[in-house]
Amino acid sequence: MCNVGIPVSMVEGSAAMSIANVEKFASTLPAGKGVAIQCKVVLTNLKLDNAKDPNNVNWYKVIPGESDIPLREDDEYNVNINYKSGTYRLWFDNPQAADSGTYKCEFNKQNVYAFVEVTLEWQ
Repeated sequence: MCNVGIPVSMVEGSAAMSIANVEKFASTLPAGKGVAIQCKVVLTNLKLDNAKDPNNVNWYKVIPGESDIPLREDDEYNVNINYKSGTYRLWFDNPQAADSGTYKCEFNKQNVYAFVEVTLEWQ
């Protein structure tokens, strides 16, 4: 008879998120001037197949009392979603006052969920 022992350890992953350029949104932004929300994601004990894939995060417009609206590049919001210089970005080409509101960057992979929100106002 042979006994075999295999040590197993569980490693829990996590994601810490922040808006890298949050200070830019402390005041009202000029309508018509392009701007990007830069979402920084720091992973612990997680490995993504392609860390630069912009689809690693989901973007939403937050509507109080309603379901969040998923944003896509072909949506009415005239946005571009990309990855640049270590951040996931939601780029507004020609934002108007009607685009003002709260936006959410969400990470939901490998049983790890995290999000960060930022409010922007254009005038």
